[in-house]
Amino acid sequence: RKQLTELQNAELQGQAIADLNQSVEAYGRKQYPTALQAVQRALQRDPNNATGHYYKGLILSAMNRSREAIASYQEATRLS
Repeated sequence: RKQLTELQNAELQGQAIADLNQSVEAYGRKQYPTALQAVQRALQRDPNNATGHYYKGLILSAMNRSREAIASYQEATRLS
């Protein structure tokens, strides 16, 4: 049972990393809504990912959503 839980956690982390990579790529193409959706998926799978919260802050800043961006940066700082 413990091994199954560890395997499921590893799978979720792998999916979160893939989502985060998609987010970074979309951010680089200035496709901010797509980037935000991908980073939100990543954070649903791995809510303690400081890098994910940092990128969410970048994306929200680019979308002129400053208050939300600040909250994401603060969460990234708290987790790192």
